[in-house]
Amino acid sequence: MNTFSIHAIKYIKSSESLPWSVHLHSHKNFTELSLLISGEGKLFCNNESYEIKPGMVIIKPPGILHAEYSMKTNPIEQYCIAIGFTENCNEIFHSFNIASVGSHVLLNNYLVSNIRLLYNLRKSQENTDEILYKIVESNLINTIAHLVTKYSILDEKRTKYSPLIQDTLNCVKNNYQKDISLQSLADQMYVSPSHLSRQFKKEIGITFSNYLSDIRIGEAQRMLLFCDATNEKIASACGFSNIQYFYKQFKNMTSLTPSEFRKKYQ
Repeated sequence: MNTFSIHAIKYIKSSESLPWSVHLHSHKNFTELSLLISGEGKLFCNNESYEIKPGMVIIKPPGILHAEYSMKTNPIEQYCIAIGFTENCNEIFHSFNIASVGSHVLLNNYLVSNIRLLYNLRKSQENTDEILYKIVESNLINTIAHLVTKYSILDEKRTKYSPLIQDTLNCVKNNYQKDISLQSLADQMYVSPSHLSRQFKKEIGITFSNYLSDIRIGEAQRMLLFCDATNEKIASACGFSNIQYFYKQFKNMTSLTPSEFRKKYQ
């Protein structure tokens, strides 16, 4: 019996005029597997950056904050798969930080063909042969299970922050959808806002407000990609009480409106 299930498959093809970028976000209920077909980019996780190149398979487990950007001169083409899992394999996924399979050409060619076929079958569900769909899905799930259980962690060392900044990061990750601010977190940590601001910029490399905006927009991008909620519900779920401000922030950070983003990568 399979312990994995395919929740969604997205085909991402960016361009030089509009490079692919997804801001900081995490997946609460599924693991994301990305297979890079062409192009180059950067993956950011735990304050570290990694080059991503064609042929790489990247496994992003639940709860791991990450961001991804395409090189403008060599735009990314990739498939992103949302993988659900049952309780008995929960620990397998959570044992990873970010895992990479690297360029195993034969395996990846097999993966690409199966992912592409399943993607096309899902796109035309009314005309899909159910038996063929189940066979292709089962083959893909078995291959993914092999990848997850066999290959090593890309980043075995985790960046260590001071207790103050680690607590702040945890608060933002767990409460970005609420009305939080530098002042409220400083009060909670029993430090001055100016001290927290300086220490945050020193350890994380960006300001607190920029980090909070990055996570909120990244989570909005995730929801636009993987769920059917309205823009208004997404804005509220990501901590934006004003829909017009959400539209403005989203456009400033992605060069697209939320609706344009969803339509482009649907």
